[in-house]
Amino acid sequence: MEGIVMATIKTESAVSMNAPDRRDGTLQVAWGHYTYADEGAVAIGDVIQMCKLPAGARIVDIMVEWGALTSGTFDVGDGDNDDRFLAAIAMDNAGRMSLFGGLANGAEIDEATNVSGMGYTYDAADTLDITIEGAAISATLAITLCVLYTVEGGFDDE
Repeated sequence: MEGIVMATIKTESAVSMNAPDRRDGTLQVAWGHYTYADEGAVAIGDVIQMCKLPAGARIVDIMVEWGALTSGTFDVGDGDNDDRFLAAIAMDNAGRMSLFGGLANGAEIDEATNVSGMGYTYDAADTLDITIEGAAISATLAITLCVLYTVEGGFDDE
């Protein structure tokens, strides 16, 4: 897809660009929710920015939930690596997935099959993104992402 510019769609969490203040080492949670009805259509190669992470965030777990969609797949990553955490997750059945495994259509998904990146630490602020692959998305799309992370050292609001 080199040379083709794909759309980037932002959830409310990504647009607000807010990350909560916290004490050193405290487990933090960030959420992003995308629905076709609220955010608009998604095509192959589009990026959905789900939520913002501050510099220094160390990933503990990422959980994703989706409804039965199309025959396409999605990746979970960031601006530098679109499949840093989850790769080629099938969307043809409803499912839940984390860095520790998951379920799709009631069948177990082996965590070693599609995941990586637990413990990854961000040097700079970034967003967690979902990249759509393989097929455009129908009007029933809904994806929720939750990330658990820690940060050593506080920060000042911008």
